[in-house]
Amino acid sequence: MFRPKITSAAILLMFVLTSVWLLLVVVAPMLVPSNTLTDLSGRVGFHDNEALFSQLDPIPHAVYWIGDGECHQLADRSYFINGNQMPFCARDLGLFIGLAIGSGIVTFYRYKIHP
Repeated sequence: MFRPKITSAAILLMFVLTSVWLLLVVVAPMLVPSNTLTDLSGRVGFHDNEALFSQLDPIPHAVYWIGDGECHQLADRSYFINGNQMPFCARDLGLFIGLAIGSGIVTFYRYKIHP
């Protein structure tokens, strides 16, 4: 029976952090009442929608605040969950999914090259 081994504590930490971040990004729209955040379009590097986030609970507020500063959040390039726009666009979500999957593979599977 094959049992994967953890290759490194630092890599395991990276896997845990990327997985938790991905979970927060996906769950944040579900923690907000339906149809509350419908158009978050803005500019990268600016907090254009701070007034919308001020009424949110701490966890979705933090995730949406980071997304507001780091992503353009164009509505036509974002997914909607629970009637709310996700805190990051589809492209960034794909990057987060890739980071979580990639760090999971690196964490649990070691491939040795034999010359």
